Amino acid sequence: MDLSPQDLGETRRARLARPAPRRRAAARQVAVSAVAFLILFWAAGAHGFVALLLLTLLMTKLVAALICRQGGAIRKVGPLTAAQVQGLMRRTRDPLEREYLNIVLAAMALPRIPEPTAEVPVREAIRSLGSAIEKLPPVPAPPHSAQKLAGRAASLADEAEREPDPVVAATLRRRAEARQRQAQTTALIETLSRRNAALRQELSDQLDSLHTSLAAFGMQGVWSVGEMAEVAAGIQWVALHANALAAAQVEMDDSLHAAHLPNPAYNGPGGTRQRLARYVTEDTEV
Repeated sequence: MDLSPQDLGETRRARLARPAPRRRAAARQVAVSAVAFLILFWAAGAHGFVALLLLTLLMTKLVAALICRQGGAIRKVGPLTAAQVQGLMRRTRDPLEREYLNIVLAAMALPRIPEPTAEVPVREAIRSLGSAIEKLPPVPAPPHSAQKLAGRAASLADEAEREPDPVVAATLRRRAEARQRQAQTTALIETLSRRNAALRQELSDQLDSLHTSLAAFGMQGVWSVGEMAEVAAGIQWVALHANALAAAQVEMDDSLHAAHLPNPAYNGPGGTRQRLARYVTEDTEV
């Protein structure tokens, strides 16, 4: 079964893209032709016809070299190859992404199907899976629970009430407020992490189901359109919830900015995914 880079989604297709190699041989050909023309023109002397002939030859070589160079910059997008998919696998650390790429390899290994419409459910399943996985990056759990942080905030607030020194009491109250904001943010992250883990687990189960269907087709040589349509429908459901999770990530990102977290990573460049990963792995003392 033939797949194209577009079937893997924009992110993976961009990883497969490489700048076209420069035609250095064509550039050297132009330089050598120019030097040769100058030498021959000087040797021709007063023979105008010979000089004109040499000039015509040089112009022909220049045009041919430029066409060759411009043609080399155009890269044709052909069918996806196993080597390209294996290259993506070597560059990823996400186990779910590796499972997905193994599915892609299994689909590419399928024999060609006489009926083109029979391949539609497989392509839809692969595209939906790829889109859902891109929206469900691994989210590590926070190092401290929201309950523990809230308890620490309450303890600091009580200590501030008992502190006779107003300066120290004000410091304790600010620390309590900071811990309370951190507890609220951690509660959001815990919810996101649980939802993310549940959806990723379902995606993994959908991958296993699709892999079994592909293996059965490869052994029996009979295409089960109904089975593949059912798998594709399940994957579409997961992709729908992945879109909802992406919206939740944006909402949580806004909450993090509104909370004025002390971690400067949230105010710097980068998306929610990078800032969240840095925050939840930051080992702050409680």
